[in-house]
Amino acid sequence: MHDNCESIGVCPVSPAPTFPVPMFPVSDFALETPQLGTSANILGMQAAGWVAVGLNRLLGSRAHGRAGIVTYHRVSPHFANVPVPTHNVAPERFRAQIRGLLDGGFTIWPLRKLLLHRTQGAAIPPRTIAITFDDGFQSVYTHAWPVLREFNVPASIFLTTAYLNGLAPFPFDTWGLDQRDRLPGEAYRPLTIDQCREMADSGSIELGAHTHTHRDMRDNPELFREDLQTSVDIVRRTFALDAVAFAFPYGAKHRGFASPDLVTAAKLTGVSCGLTTDCSLVDLQTDPFEWGRFNAFEWDTSATLAAKLEGWYTWAAQLKRVFVRPDRTAGSKAAKRGVSSLASPQPNSAPPTSLQRSGLPKSNRLAQAHVVSLVNILAPYERPVYLELARRVGRLTILLSSPRGLHGIDTTDWDSLDVRVQRTWTLRRPQRHPLEFDEKIDVHIPWNTMSELAALKPDVVIAHETGIRSMLSAFYARRRDRVPLVLSVGMTEHTERGRGWARHLLRRWLFRTADAVAVNGPGTGRYVGSFGVAPDQMFHTPYVALKESKADVPATREPAIAHHLLYVGQFVERKGLLPFIVALGRWAANHPTRYVEFSLVGSGPLEDAIRSVQLPKNLSLHLLGRRKPEEIAQLYGSTGIFVLPTLADEWGLVVNEAMASGLPVLGSVYSQAVNELCSDGAAGWTFRTDDPAEAERAIDAAMSTPPDKLDVMRAAARERVEHLTAEYVVDQMEAALEPLLRKYDR
Repeated sequence: MHDNCESIGVCPVSPAPTFPVPMFPVSDFALETPQLGTSANILGMQAAGWVAVGLNRLLGSRAHGRAGIVTYHRVSPHFANVPVPTHNVAPERFRAQIRGLLDGGFTIWPLRKLLLHRTQGAAIPPRTIAITFDDGFQSVYTHAWPVLREFNVPASIFLTTAYLNGLAPFPFDTWGLDQRDRLPGEAYRPLTIDQCREMADSGSIELGAHTHTHRDMRDNPELFREDLQTSVDIVRRTFALDAVAFAFPYGAKHRGFASPDLVTAAKLTGVSCGLTTDCSLVDLQTDPFEWGRFNAFEWDTSATLAAKLEGWYTWAAQLKRVFVRPDRTAGSKAAKRGVSSLASPQPNSAPPTSLQRSGLPKSNRLAQAHVVSLVNILAPYERPVYLELARRVGRLTILLSSPRGLHGIDTTDWDSLDVRVQRTWTLRRPQRHPLEFDEKIDVHIPWNTMSELAALKPDVVIAHETGIRSMLSAFYARRRDRVPLVLSVGMTEHTERGRGWARHLLRRWLFRTADAVAVNGPGTGRYVGSFGVAPDQMFHTPYVALKESKADVPATREPAIAHHLLYVGQFVERKGLLPFIVALGRWAANHPTRYVEFSLVGSGPLEDAIRSVQLPKNLSLHLLGRRKPEEIAQLYGSTGIFVLPTLADEWGLVVNEAMASGLPVLGSVYSQAVNELCSDGAAGWTFRTDDPAEAERAIDAAMSTPPDKLDVMRAAARERVEHLTAEYVVDQMEAALEPLLRKYDR
């Protein structure tokens, strides 16, 4: 997945069954954004494409003896009830594009022929192009190769060699990682060696290198050279090749993915070229390590592709780079180590050890730095992260808007942390979500933020959320461009539905002002990305469950309690308890021979309404009130399935706690934690709380799962969250902050 003039993509590492791959931190991969970005971005690109078509028809070709290279990634059909694949062209559209180019008079050469003509100094016919595929998706063999054979068209496939023969999705394929349980393997798996050999033996497919691991190594050319050399050696040895072509992962020169240092490193491996993803035609007299390519999108017709290949699209990418998304090469290079995968942790993935963390040599800058973090409240689950961060930095100061903790509970349990409560105005205002639930939220305005920061003189400012606190922090940080600013946010498109235009404008300004953005999950990353934040400016800081809240129990449960349900949280409208209990009652009424127990921990204004729900005799609700963390841990260990029927949660930490204790989750997709961690049938069952029939189907699936299958799901649930520790979070922070500090050193 690549920048390809419009977007750049990534995610977490998955095991390679054939070639040994060191386990890298997820920060070594760049984030994958949804293909083509926002709707406005898609419409903008389509409009630019059709303007290019008109100019091409009116004024004729601008190629003037230059060649064009088209690149594809996945060639997969769409699947019912599954989001549209990212970085994909459907097989029928792919066939129409290839046939349309041929009918339009284009001649498609193998890449090696273009390179040979460059060496010989020979001219090429007009409308000469090449076709390439990046990464090595199995769908290229299944759906693209038959089309290429049909029309006798050559192509090059650049292989990410670490994952050949792999059964898991590529670690940079968010769509595949998210949807793997709902897809056939050919939609997301890498190519096998046998498939590569079969295509190469046909004589029409040329295999090349795309590095071994597809990592983001912009600031470490030596590591990049070693990784690419491994890939080149594998391609040469496995497929008996002498000359090996190469394409840079992510590939955008203006973002450092094909920088002069990396070009020099690539040439040392002996590859014949280094293709970028810059939208440009190929002049055969130029260095083949500068050659660009045009990405083929699913919305492309043969006419828009022809306009690109005739030279009428380059201006659009350049104009967009200047006016729509400012070039933040310097910041992205510096912040690269903070980029982390936000895709769902996979059952077979393991947390990185200290020896597997960033290969970047550390300076002592962070160990000497004064970090100031501004937050609403200090929640108990945040304390371990701050304690770990305080251990690694020179000084940590936490500025609180309010000393009141979660759900308004007073807390001064700050251990050894340097915590200061700001002078704050607090307003309570009602808010109504489009899903028609109301809640009252506290808006804190810490009015002495700038004076506090001026007195503390921090080296880094971390401001949480995107309100007045962050705005004042940004004003301070941007005075004379003196201090790096990091925004830490937790929100999704769903939780932010119905927000006003003023808040939207403030967030857009804040995100453009920040040097980096810490996001708690992929949903937050997608929302932040919709404001134009580059993926390599984000890093992952997930929520961490308290050790006291996790039961030290085996993942198995006795059959008698295997289907006992548990909920932990507030009794408020937003949590969706009443519609879930009604759906559960309907299921119990339709299954009179099954006895259902549902325990609820917590309190809130809906308690009386919950008690008054009319239930069938075979369904028992147990309202247990508030419980201490150690008591909740015992409940996690003595129940069978965790329930979170929320209507809107930007995460849902109880999901982490429950899964760590071996509970599969019956949860709403309106929780980011459920959406990202609990794939259907693997670690839980998902549903939309506002769809009663869908909720009842999910309940039936959970209650019908045999106890032995539930034990398998318990182990999978625990494995998916076990690496989410305070140490992991601070690893991500450290990897992002260290380069920012070096960037701002004078």
